[in-house]
Amino acid sequence: MYYVYILKCSDRTFYTGITKDLERRIEEHNTSHLGAKYTKGRRPVRLVYSQKKKNMSNALKEECRIKKLSRIDKEELIKLLPVSPVELLNGLCPIIYSTFANILVLLAVYVF
Repeated sequence: MYYVYILKCSDRTFYTGITKDLERRIEEHNTSHLGAKYTKGRRPVRLVYSQKKKNMSNALKEECRIKKLSRIDKEELIKLLPVSPVELLNGLCPIIYSTFANILVLLAVYVF
């Protein structure tokens, strides 16, 4: 199983890639010398889109297709198919997850 993913960098640009281990790859982009050269100077990065593909060939084709999209088209793609709730809960998007958790706490306080 492969993942095609889009990261949003600290300078608001997008980075698209593929990997077999999404969590490890995002960690590499954010903390190690193994991350892409493009993302090293744009840390922190956060996951904004991911999609599973059955094999490397399909993942590479989708990566190529996404890289050819305009920024506006990438933003639309992200809106249509954002990061899955499972990935949010696994902590792959700590900023979004943290905000979501804070909203739930506020709702619990005001509702109950």
